[in-house]
Amino acid sequence: VIGNTCYNFQGHGFFLEDGNEVKNTIQYNLGIFGRKILQGALLVSDHNFGPQDRFPGPSTFWVSNPDNDIRYNVAVGSEGSGFWMAFRRGIQCGNGAGTGCVVATNGNGNVFPLTTRTLFFSDNVAMSVVVGFTWDGAPMGAFRNNNLNPDTGASGDFELTSAHYSPLGQVPVFANLQMYKCARVGMYSRGNQMHVTGAVFADTAKGGFFAYNQVLKDSIFVAYSANHDNGEFAYHFDGSIHGQRRTPGRFAGILIYDGPWVLENVHFANYGPNQVIYASRDLTPTPITVIGGAGRFTNVAKRVTFNPEPYLRFDMKFKNNWQDSFGAAFKDVNGNFSGYPGYTIVSMDNPDLNNSMNYGSGCIPLMRESAFACDSEVAHIRFTGSSTFVFDIARSDGPMVDFVPGVVGKHLNKFPVIINDPKQFYYILTNLDFGGKGAMKFFFESELGSLSPIVEVRSIVNAPCSPRRLEISGFKKVRNLQRVMSATQNAYAVENNSFYFRIKATDRTPNLYADAPQGNMLAIISCR
Repeated sequence: VIGNTCYNFQGHGFFLEDGNEVKNTIQYNLGIFGRKILQGALLVSDHNFGPQDRFPGPSTFWVSNPDNDIRYNVAVGSEGSGFWMAFRRGIQCGNGAGTGCVVATNGNGNVFPLTTRTLFFSDNVAMSVVVGFTWDGAPMGAFRNNNLNPDTGASGDFELTSAHYSPLGQVPVFANLQMYKCARVGMYSRGNQMHVTGAVFADTAKGGFFAYNQVLKDSIFVAYSANHDNGEFAYHFDGSIHGQRRTPGRFAGILIYDGPWVLENVHFANYGPNQVIYASRDLTPTPITVIGGAGRFTNVAKRVTFNPEPYLRFDMKFKNNWQDSFGAAFKDVNGNFSGYPGYTIVSMDNPDLNNSMNYGSGCIPLMRESAFACDSEVAHIRFTGSSTFVFDIARSDGPMVDFVPGVVGKHLNKFPVIINDPKQFYYILTNLDFGGKGAMKFFFESELGSLSPIVEVRSIVNAPCSPRRLEISGFKKVRNLQRVMSATQNAYAVENNSFYFRIKATDRTPNLYADAPQGNMLAIISCR
């Protein structure tokens, strides 16, 4: 499929349908003005608006299997995505002509797009679309009983679910991708380590939006180019245009989400020195800004440059209702962002330093950026099995975050911890909701070999025991809190009706870039 133009089409344009389409060459093609099918759609992906920052439909290039040669193509003007990599976990396909494919479950099947290596994907351009490139979202959910498409095979209409791309034995490299004037996001990717090299993000509302370990190298972000004017500001505030195709707020280079992303030799251009105000709104573009994250790792920035000097290099003020967004962090390896080489940049969760969970002995307040630059490592303890838990967290030296016991927030499943602070405070969990179960799993995610501060479980609810009867399988039980404090390995103790533990990240997280935090430890806290 070489040298074709697809214009003014409804639904997907260049369409690899089932997932067994492999070894195709799709090069030098142009897709213009892909429109949603608002009535009579055969697939939900022909018209879905949300999630608007991840995989809105339709797509100019719908790719169902990565084992194809897709290069030198251009998508312009889609009401959805430019390039959508929609990889199913597994399908079962017949060998004979016309036998087709069905969706496989429970690891069955003979074609596995979600774990298949990428053949070639590079040198593609997405312009004036909602989302430029997306690796996420695949028709792996429930069958939708669409009367217009009763096919129960792989060509049928299935709900879209998240799809974490995990090619076996490969760290894919996506080179020379270009994103211009994307109304929501230039690139969204969910998956194991990927390398994006030589990328250009320009006039795009949000440039990079990465879930898990994506590495961005030798690339450039341009906030507002010479091709951006007030007419484009007006577009984003035009109420006649669907809100999920606009971003009436600040443009951002890269978002802090799940992580750990790595920036290496990345330039930020035209994030200017002055505030930008339009329609009484602050639209000042910012290279790095924070949103919530269901998982949380410390991100890494090294060899980053700016021209001109931005009004803000980064903005760590969280602006949504993801209650644990105060755990967002990135490591400024060369000091290019903060001026403090090797420091970790964390959100200023409270400007009152005496009541800040993130403020430690070696932290420097950066008021305009709503951040602290800290010389200590920041790690995370994350509960697993659900995106939301109920608990309150405090430090023994005073600071606390009260999440209102019994009121479930959005994506409250983790909290940050400061490693090796000279003050030697510990963290106190109260109202930890076991959800009627006798055990909870949690991860400690940090630099390889790091030892967590002490965590006290002071009170639990909806559990068949009290904190005095908790244990952690595989951890050493020691006599008292003092012994936990002196422990250099995994240990726990019970004292004064509280349960105390600390945890060491001796396992290495697979598929992470060398500069990203490598360590983790999974533990199960349960009633004995």
